[in-house]
Amino acid sequence: MDFVDEHLQWLRETRGASPNTELKVVESLVAVAKYLYHKESKSQSREQVANKRVGYKDIPIIEELRQLECEIMARVNVTPRCADESKKWLDWLTFKACVQRLQEECAPKDKYGKQRSLRAIAQSHQVALICMFLSAFPDRSRTIQQLELGRTLINRDEKWFVEHTAEDFKTGDTYCKNGQKRIVELPPSLYPLLSEWLSKWRGVFNPNHPYVFTQLNGKPLTDGSLYNYFRKRIYRLTGKAFTPHMVRDSIVTYLKLSGTSDSVLAALAELMAHGQKMQHQIYDRRTPEQKVAPALSALQSLPTGTLPPPPPLTVKPPK
Repeated sequence: MDFVDEHLQWLRETRGASPNTELKVVESLVAVAKYLYHKESKSQSREQVANKRVGYKDIPIIEELRQLECEIMARVNVTPRCADESKKWLDWLTFKACVQRLQEECAPKDKYGKQRSLRAIAQSHQVALICMFLSAFPDRSRTIQQLELGRTLINRDEKWFVEHTAEDFKTGDTYCKNGQKRIVELPPSLYPLLSEWLSKWRGVFNPNHPYVFTQLNGKPLTDGSLYNYFRKRIYRLTGKAFTPHMVRDSIVTYLKLSGTSDSVLAALAELMAHGQKMQHQIYDRRTPEQKVAPALSALQSLPTGTLPPPPPLTVKPPK
């Protein structure tokens, strides 16, 4: 723990790192500690119990690191973001406009009427489909990377579904108990582009794996390649360094600004496989002014009442 404290202090004072960076460091150290001491722990794992903190509770260093995580998280929640969000942020409607433009760019000829190469057309289809997929189902990047036809991407009764077991997504232990699956039906608007990609354009890259999406060299899509494909196109269209994960922030923020009902926000949290507390703390990017604006507007719109009639005059009795 002395080494950890010394390193975190160096991050803060020398590198000027944010509390969120410190948190990621400690999360990584917890994972390393679990690897080192998993044979020594007699405590139940998180797969066996509902409380994810029960696992490894008999390993002192892990418990100390967990306590440190809680202390850093308290600072994360009250510390402003270090990055200039204006250079990265896209509102939801602008992102949807990007998706539409990327679909238009799947055309076989460029704007000058010149025939495009098969690889260029195929990559346009892939990027457009990834962005369209995220706009319909704003899940984590892992879902895109590991989307596999016949396993996590299922066609049943002429409908497309994403089906996940507990091992297939980050919060699977919470949302897939007792062998249950997380099943999401994709909207029909995705079907034409998805079918065309699978039947015609995916094979252009000669993929050597079973996943739906691929790198241009035929290898499986990585987190870095997905990030670059997505970010490059969105930046070209908007000048913003928008990322795949920020899609989740964008839709939550847009719906909250739109005054969407609690039931819809709860359903969105379920779709995105996180709790409403997480939705509020992590994905809601409204400014403090935007958060209080509905209350201020409601106060101004309240009607004015009437005063009660004055009390009757009373005559004081003579002394």
